[in-house]
Amino acid sequence: MQNKSGAFIEPCVATFVPAVDGVTFPASLNISLTDGFDPGVYPIAGTTYALVYEHQTSTATAAGLVNFFAWVLTSGQDLNVTVYYAPLGSSLQSLAYRQLKKITVNGKPVA
Repeated sequence: MQNKSGAFIEPCVATFVPAVDGVTFPASLNISLTDGFDPGVYPIAGTTYALVYEHQTSTATAAGLVNFFAWVLTSGQDLNVTVYYAPLGSSLQSLAYRQLKKITVNGKPVA
């Protein structure tokens, strides 16, 4: 597929990961990654979102959510390629990880 810089780009992990480079993400992290800034990036990219209620009432549920998403955003990223998904770029990975600190149980932080 031809990207906005005029280059024809193959869809693969190496051409998806740079889609987050140079992107300023809003606080919610939801954004379109279509037509990225990098001239070597595939022109159609996106992320998968998880919606989690920030104000939990169960310590066990909150801890489970935080532990699961902490794994997803760190060592779980290594498994993405095995199922034909690209890992998050490091900038988006760290922004997403910081979102875990917003999860509370009865007003107290879990992470």
